[in-house]
Formats: sequence, structure tokens, C-alpha cells
Amino acid sequence: MQSPVIMLRLRRCDSPKTAPICMYARANSFHSVPNANRGLAGAFFLLHSAALVIFFSAWHWSVTGGPSLNALAVFTLVVGLSFAFGRLVLQFAPLPIRCRDSLNLQFFAGYLLLNTLLYALSLASPFTATINLIVAGTCALVVVVATRGRLGNRVESGRRAPELLALVLSATGATLWCSDGLDPLVRDGSNTIFRLWGDSFVHARHISAFMHAQGFATLSDIRMADAPAFLYHYACYAIPGIVAAISQSGAYETFASFLLPVGILLTGLAAYSLACSMWGAWPGVAATVAILLIPDAYQQGFGNKYLSYNFMQQVNVAGLYGVALASLAWIFILDGCRKGTISSLAIGWFIVALTLTYKAHIFVANALLVLIYPCLFFTRVKPAWRIGIAAAFVTAFALALLLSGHVDRIPTLRFDGSGAATYLANVASNYDPGWLGRFFQNAIRQYQVAIAPLYFYGAAMLLLSTFGAWLFVAIPVAVSLRKTLPNADLWFPLVVAVNYLAMSLGLALDTKEIGSPDELLNRPLVWAYFAVAAWSGGAAYLRFFGEDLPKNLAARVLLLLLLILSFAGPLINAANLQTFPRWVAFESFRTANSVPTCLIAASRYLRESTRPDELIQDSENDSRLIVSALSERQAFAMFAINRPPDGLHERIRDLAILKRMSDASDIRRFAAERKIAWYLLRPESQVAWPASFLDAPAFACEGYRVYRLDR
Repeated sequence: MQSPVIMLRLRRCDSPKTAPICMYARANSFHSVPNANRGLAGAFFLLHSAALVIFFSAWHWSVTGGPSLNALAVFTLVVGLSFAFGRLVLQFAPLPIRCRDSLNLQFFAGYLLLNTLLYALSLASPFTATINLIVAGTCALVVVVATRGRLGNRVESGRRAPELLALVLSATGATLWCSDGLDPLVRDGSNTIFRLWGDSFVHARHISAFMHAQGFATLSDIRMADAPAFLYHYACYAIPGIVAAISQSGAYETFASFLLPVGILLTGLAAYSLACSMWGAWPGVAATVAILLIPDAYQQGFGNKYLSYNFMQQVNVAGLYGVALASLAWIFILDGCRKGTISSLAIGWFIVALTLTYKAHIFVANALLVLIYPCLFFTRVKPAWRIGIAAAFVTAFALALLLSGHVDRIPTLRFDGSGAATYLANVASNYDPGWLGRFFQNAIRQYQVAIAPLYFYGAAMLLLSTFGAWLFVAIPVAVSLRKTLPNADLWFPLVVAVNYLAMSLGLALDTKEIGSPDELLNRPLVWAYFAVAAWSGGAAYLRFFGEDLPKNLAARVLLLLLLILSFAGPLINAANLQTFPRWVAFESFRTANSVPTCLIAASRYLRESTRPDELIQDSENDSRLIVSALSERQAFAMFAINRPPDGLHERIRDLAILKRMSDASDIRRFAAERKIAWYLLRPESQVAWPASFLDAPAFACEGYRVYRLDR
């Protein structure tokens, strides 16, 4: 007897009576595949997994300089556990039919689920990172056993090529855009140049903190020992902390070889999954190309790096994970709006809440939007109910904003438009030389106090220099598809872009010094760009080629040529991406990140000679976290650019007293009272310490000396 799938293939699927049956059969045909096809599907799953392990291992090898069996083992385990946890999503979550069997969705959702679990364990568990991974592995085993027989790792045969192509393009795009990170340290005479943004030291320090975490009580503010850690988008460091602990490759190396490229990889898979959930696999591939191979607005010639998606994502790396998680949430929210299912909306809202632990800016950019969007496009609610529910949501949101003003550690969240003039002037000042920059600089300067013209030119500036050419793709494609797409899908990029403008032009600057004053006005641009570019790429493919590959050979050749040409984007623009020519001292890696090699050697010595629980101190208070990051140890105190922890200034004054001490016993007593075990003395630091003490360092290199003070 022929299978239902084969029988349906013999029927015409263009009549109204058979079309629904054919659509259902196509969506669910992998459940009826013969054993031979199941074997091919299993081989495809292994190929997918192997590609991910190879990607992780190749990056680790390039950065660390050699292969590592420990690294290979932990990468294999992370990939396997990610797929295991992804089974939960594919099996039990109400996903759109088009992506229910997607291995890319399974991996990227599973990775984020696994990472969130490990983050929770690092805060709640008294055990080491390795034990927490074993606990997660046990949970994954339970998942596999519970879903055995219900869900195979099978992908419909027609979907295997685009699934694998999207993965390969994501891995390739991540490698090309992060090419500076493949060799992050370069010797330059007596100095070493770090070819990554200066915040890479901050990220490395957070990785080392989670590498050694055994519960929340063991985590401190990285700027001051024993100060409580305010958990501000730190979740993305959970798996990298475990990778660093097991591979023993160092926190900074783990940042360069894992945290950064894997984040970019996940955004490529997220773009694929988002577009695939709406239109199918091949539009999903187009969305991946749009995000990872097409240059952003700055690289297209719109001239403002402060609005550059690729720059902002690489220097604020948590944004990569926040965007990936937000896209997963919107897969559920859009599907819930299309089908009218509350459960999908609830899952989407829950995932958006999780983005607060990954990237707070992404959470703020979506918090109100995910509540209002269903009120506009949910299919089973009457207009009167929509208005009432929307009013309730807006009221609750406004009340939450009002209450947040009384919480000391939450940035200023006030929607009064008071930050627009300052922010727009700052954005205009960051244009590269050229006519576009001069035009907006003159306009913003001229209308600083005229609200309507200021908002008009400000909105034009933000739209052009954030989205670039995607504006001229999204608008005509949306118009041409307006009678084809469900409203929830059609209006998605416009609503996201309007929300982005409302934040940039409507929010007040942060006066609490939690971060940069304009962070909540500026950083959400990465989510807005991602949503518009991924939607535009997928929708443009749908408009011109449909859901599948074109049958015409000439069209296929054209697509292949366009794909090959798209690689020119990262190949031309990736070098020196994490520099900022308009900012003094950030024009090049040499001016921004040149570090004395002996300072690095002293920091490495501290990492190798100290216990994770011992405190260190740098004589210049390590304002850039170089010593703390490379030694992977908690500092007693260091200078803080943003709002310092309570008591930090007093500690800095105490450390100045330490330098003026002239008796060895007083020095050791001072250190013992403050639990400072090791002290790094730089050659430029002036101290009154006795010669007998100064001449007995545990480590010395061209004036950099390390002393052990607890003996």
C-alpha cells in the first residue's frame, strides 16, 4: 500500500479541495518517511552536529595556537546537549508548522535553553561549573528518554539543503566578520596589541567569574571584592565559563574564540528560523544572508559608525545573544497572532522576560511591543476587547516605569523626550566626513530648540543611518506582498522600526550612571536592524522566487552569483571593525589596545600562581580591567568609569595609603586586614616601601613586579 505522501504526490494540489490536504502533507511528510530516508536523516543530523563541533574547534585552535582534546570534548558535549534541550522546544512548544523539524532552530533554541539553565545553576548551586554541566547533562538525558520515539532528528528531504546551507553561511559569516579575533594578540616591540575592543577585558573577566562561580554568594562586583554583583545581562557568560574551565584555555581566549563568534553564529541561525517560521526554508536562507553577509548601513556608505549594527554587536557582545533570544520569542508571538493561540503568546512573553538576563536593552526595546502587538493582530479578539486589553497593558507598563524610578539600580526610564536633542547631536557628531554628515549636523544644530523640525530630521537621520538600503527594500516588498501576507507578518518590521524611533526620540537620558547616558536610546538599534534586515531579506526572496528554489536555471545561476558577491561585504569591511576612527585614541588597535607585554606576563603569572579565591591588587587600580581579566582573579578595588559600588572610593584612598607605607610589617598587616594576597607593582607607580621588601618580588619583568603579601 502506498504511503499517504506518495498518494498525495499523484494528485493535483492546485484545487481548493485538495490544497489544505497537500499543505498538511508537505508540512508533516517527514513522519511517514521510509527507513532508508530515516537513515539519511540521521546522517544529516550527524553532519549538522559535526559541522558545529568543527566550527567551535577550528576557532579554538586558531586563537589558542593548537588542538585540545579537552576543548573538543566540551564542544561535543555542548552541541549534543543543545540538540537535546532543543528537542523540548520542537516537541512540546506550539511552533509554526514550517519550522517544527528545523535542526537550526533546534540547536539555537536548545543552546539558549541550556545556557539559561547553566546560568541559573551558577547562581543557585554551590557546586563547580563542571558539576553543573553534569547536572545539565542528566536533565538532557531525561529529555531524550522522555521524547524518544516522539521526535526524530529528521528533516524533510527538501529542507536539508537550505538547513545545512544556512548553518554553513552562519559559520562562515561569523568567521569573516570576526577575522581580527582569529589572531587577537600581536606583538609590537615591547608591547602587545589586542585586536579587539577594550570591553573584551570586561567580558573576559565575567567569563572567569562564572568559570569559578559556586553560587551567587561567590560572585562579586568585578570592580570591588565583596560588593554584591548586580546581575545585568550576564547570562551569556554561562557556557563560555564552562568552556574555559574544562578546556583550560583562558578566559580572554574563550571570549575571542567562543563567546564572540558563537554569538554571531546564533544570530544567523535566528534570522533563518524567524524567516523560515513565516515563509519557509529558502527565504530563511535569504534572511541569514541579509544579516551575516550584507554590509550594514555604515558599511553601505551612510557614514555613522555609532549606528552600525555590526560594530555595536561586536563591542557589546551580549547583544548578539539578546537578539537571538528575542527572535525566538517573536517566532511564537507572530505564530500566536496568526493562529489566535494564547499559549504561543505566553511562551513568547516568557522568552522576552528572559532577555532581561541576556541584554537589558533588548528587553526594554521589546517589553511594551510584545504586549501591544497581539492587541493589533491577534485573530480571535473583538475590537472592543483589543482596545481594553491594550489600555490595560499600557497602564501597567506606565506604572512599572513610574515605580522603576524609585529603584536605585534601574536606569532612568522616563518617556518625556528630554534626551532627544542631546542624543541626536551626539549621533550627528559621529558621522564620517561627507555631505550626508554635514547635512544632518547642520540640521540638528539649527533646530535644537524647535521640536517638530528636530524630530523630523532626527527621525530621517536615524532611519537612514541605522537601516540604510534595507529601507528601500522593505517598503516596496511590503507593498507588493500586502495582499499575500498575514497582517501580523506584514506589519512586523514597520512596528519594530517605529518602536525604535520612539525610544531614541522619546526616552530621557540616564541620570543614575548605570551605564552610558544614552544607552537605552542607542543600543536597541541592533534589534531594530536585525528585525528589519532579516524580514526584508526573507520577504524579498519570497516576492521574487517563492518559498522554494526557482525552477528556472537562469534564476538559480543569478541567485548563486548574488550569494558569491555577498561575501565581498565581510571580506571588505571586517578588518579593524572594532575600531572607531572618529574617536580620539580609538582610531586603531595600536592606539586603543596596546599593552606592555610584561604587564601581560605578570597577569598570566598571577593566573598560574594563585587560587581562584585569592584577591589581587594592581598598583594603578586596573581601570581597564586588563590585569583582572588576564589573571582571572577578583581585585580588591579598581577605578570605575560608571557608577561605582558603595565604598569603592574609600578603598581607593586606603590603597593610596598603602603606597606610602615604609615598614614591611605594616604593609603585610594592611594587606591581611583586607585579604589582599597578591600585589602587582607597575614601574610607573611610586611607593615608599623598604628596599628589602621591593627587592624580593615573586615575579619580575622589566619593572613589573608581583609580590605575595599574605606571608
